[in-house]
Amino acid sequence: MGLGLAGTSFANGTVERGLNITVEVDFGVPFARGIRGTLLPYLQVNGDSDTRPTFACSGGALDYCPIAFLDSPGPRLAVMVDACARTEIASLHAYGPVKDGGERDRLWMSAGGIGRARLSVGRAGVRPYLEANAGLLAPLLRDRFHFAGLEPVRVPPVQWLLAVQLGLVIW
Repeated sequence: MGLGLAGTSFANGTVERGLNITVEVDFGVPFARGIRGTLLPYLQVNGDSDTRPTFACSGGALDYCPIAFLDSPGPRLAVMVDACARTEIASLHAYGPVKDGGERDRLWMSAGGIGRARLSVGRAGVRPYLEANAGLLAPLLRDRFHFAGLEPVRVPPVQWLLAVQLGLVIW
């Protein structure tokens, strides 16, 4: 289980910032090393509500991680690096500047790959970890948003994702 901060590239060079809350189940079999579910309550994308539209996204992500590298550099440390396939589904809420007042809601879906690196302390029981994630996602729906007096906003064909997370491994 973990709690983290994330940033994802969005339309017109902006960045989604948000929290992520994760629950992960790890396996010892070769074809499914781990599966993770993540809640994605992203916060505002653009803070300038007078001149640019603002976006908020809330939903979830599912990671399937078939490949992992594990190492123990010390008696109480464990390092894990893995590659995962990710899919996201969420509700995307867009609203224009105050003078426009328009609002739009759309379905958000994306898929791609991420890499994760985790450092955990301890061998058994409850132990803390620090994790960094990076990846590329392709939006499956690429809506264009129009607001009065502004250039149309279109989601790019590829987005980057960066996240840092603190959590607890329970076992």
